[in-house]
Amino acid sequence: MCGIAGIISYSKDASPVDREELLRIRERMFSRGPDGEGLWISSDGRVGLANRRLAIIDLSPSGSQPMIDSETGNVIVFNGEIYNYKELRDELIKNGCKFHSTSDTEVLLYLYRFSGQNMLSRLRGMFAFAIWDEKRKGVFIARDPFGIKPLYYSDDGKTFRFASQVKAPLAGGKIDTSIEPAGHVGFFLWGSVPEPYTLYKNIRALPAGSSLWIDFNGNQKIQKYFDPKIEFHKIAPDSTLKSKQEAIECLKTALYNSVKYHLIADVPVGVFLSAGKDSSTITAIASEISETQLRTFTLGFHEYKGTMNDETPIAGIVANHYGTKHETRWITKTDFLNEYNHIIDAMDQPSIDGVNTYFVAKLAHEAGIKVVLSGLGGDELFAGYPSFTQIPRLVHALKPFKMVSSFGKALRKVGSSLLNGFTSPKYAGLLEYGFDWGGAYLLRRSLFMPWELSNFLEPEFVKEGLEKLQTISSLNSTIDGIDSDRIKISILETTWYMKNQLLRDTDWASMAHSLEIRVPYVDVNLFTSVISLIKSGFSITKHEMCMTPSRTLPEKVVKKPKSGFAIPANLWMLEALSQKVQGRGYRDYAKNIYKSLIPEKSITFKSPKVVYFHRKRGKGNYSIENVFDCVRKNIPDGFKAISLECPRPSKGFINRLVNILWAFKNQGDINHITGDVHYLTLLLNKKRTILTIHDLAGLKHYRGIKKWLFWLFWFQIPVMRSNQVTVISDFTKTELLKNIKHNGVNISIIHDPYNPIFKPFSKTFNKECPTILQIGTGWNKNL
Repeated sequence: MCGIAGIISYSKDASPVDREELLRIRERMFSRGPDGEGLWISSDGRVGLANRRLAIIDLSPSGSQPMIDSETGNVIVFNGEIYNYKELRDELIKNGCKFHSTSDTEVLLYLYRFSGQNMLSRLRGMFAFAIWDEKRKGVFIARDPFGIKPLYYSDDGKTFRFASQVKAPLAGGKIDTSIEPAGHVGFFLWGSVPEPYTLYKNIRALPAGSSLWIDFNGNQKIQKYFDPKIEFHKIAPDSTLKSKQEAIECLKTALYNSVKYHLIADVPVGVFLSAGKDSSTITAIASEISETQLRTFTLGFHEYKGTMNDETPIAGIVANHYGTKHETRWITKTDFLNEYNHIIDAMDQPSIDGVNTYFVAKLAHEAGIKVVLSGLGGDELFAGYPSFTQIPRLVHALKPFKMVSSFGKALRKVGSSLLNGFTSPKYAGLLEYGFDWGGAYLLRRSLFMPWELSNFLEPEFVKEGLEKLQTISSLNSTIDGIDSDRIKISILETTWYMKNQLLRDTDWASMAHSLEIRVPYVDVNLFTSVISLIKSGFSITKHEMCMTPSRTLPEKVVKKPKSGFAIPANLWMLEALSQKVQGRGYRDYAKNIYKSLIPEKSITFKSPKVVYFHRKRGKGNYSIENVFDCVRKNIPDGFKAISLECPRPSKGFINRLVNILWAFKNQGDINHITGDVHYLTLLLNKKRTILTIHDLAGLKHYRGIKKWLFWLFWFQIPVMRSNQVTVISDFTKTELLKNIKHNGVNISIIHDPYNPIFKPFSKTFNKECPTILQIGTGWNKNL
């Protein structure tokens, strides 16, 4: 495992490789490889390769990089592990290759000599590598089939740069840092940045299962060599299997084979052990195969004690059952806050996940372990997520609405605000998105839905980002031509959630502690075996997976319902920032992570809008409509404040309905309602609405049903639909509490102000004819 980087000045007009820039890029990745470093620059100064080394296989200096093929002049830098390198090495020796190390890096270098770009189909492992081809004067770059190891590149038209992290080429100081709308919008859409985008226009991820060629002639080509959808069609059923038991034995062989290969290392290998079926199965198999006592690691959180999210009791049972040397660490809010700056520094791109892996990787590193196995990928392969049942059920149930998608869109526009107060606003899009596989998956996995993004990001920025992402069509193309519901979800989860979030988070969180995490469930050979069994007509789920260990899993593991590997970081962060929970799930957490990770000048949040709604003016001018002018002066910088006059007078049902819909359409981040338009709160976002009540005098002027309707729509519903209620006097508050069910709504008093120039005179006057001057409407003030 390593950090790799390179600079190729392929254009004749390009400056030679800047050695200092390349060193800055390399050293930004120090934690990826603290065991050694290397640098190679071609004699003409046009190519430079660099490496930071974490020694796992062949710990001697012979395995150092960049590594040169003395016969061809080719040079390689490599991040990852090739698990079948020993078999490939034996073949190469038969072909006359003389090895100078026992590393898998040298195997890759010589395999390229004989097979060129066709070498990729021979590899079993996780990898990202670059090979300088001396004869063809170009660089061949490749990334593993599922995207376990990352690789990013930048091309300014003259110079090509690549590295294992986004932050590494930025540290070089010569890359344009213009922001990429698709990356920023994609983060808030998914909770991670979807490939191939990053937060920067000039940095892209090399897609998983792809290779890239660039040479001095200006030729550049990205080629896909592995696609789960295409592989699915290639895989044939196994006609020799006659029974379910035979299928399970076949699965057992494949699983044991994968774990065996993932245990290959010249250093001790541990396992991340949760209370789930995936990691418990890995532990069971690895403890049987390993020649030494297996070490296992688990996290505990006091907030989860006694709940199903507490991993520690069952993990302890599993560890004891298989005789592992087990360690548990209890993580607190203080631990999180102490590590927060390091987490943000290590987090290459924003993510709402990965902090759990960060802490368990820290535990393993401090225990002296360099390599661990993880159960990541088991849910995707063995249908462990709720999405495997929820999405097909939703798509099939809502298919009739595909013909009237415009109706679903209209319903969503009305329903999103209403739902926001008590459940996820995403549900408003059920009829608009739910009939479509891509749309239903987006509903299930998204952090925010597309229509919500303009609530807090600049609308034009969102529009540009969504146009580039083409999310629904991209999702649907992922599974185009797949008939099986099970396989559709498996491929969607593998190529979107697992690749863009789980695997990327695993990489940065483990590399922050110089730890290599291996994922036996994310293996091409195992993928092929499972798909073949499914095509043969066998149901291969977690149930069958749990039957594969020779020594059966503890009953508590088998019967335990699915729960995610999560930590209470969301609440810890909000508590630390003294913030109240505003959004659902990880929405607030995502915004805080984003603000912590993104330079302030690049933050794309739109300016919050404060909207003051007032009644349509009649023939006269009412002073109450001007009250917002006083408020406006005290609104903090960065807020946009506007006053909006209702389009219709507040008389008659139709006029009021028009006003309500108009207010819904024009609502801001904070809405202020006063005067006689309290009813506008009906469709406004409760969490963002302030209601000012001047008096309850109107209640005394109606009787019967009219009084009840007035009470309901002018006071009771508006109060309950507001986050904050202000009144102008102690008397008004007393009357309000006496007449309205407020259910804990915060009611505060802001006394009516008066101009200090109007002060009482001590001089007596007009004794002969005392006069009272009353300004304002009489009937409404009980005068």
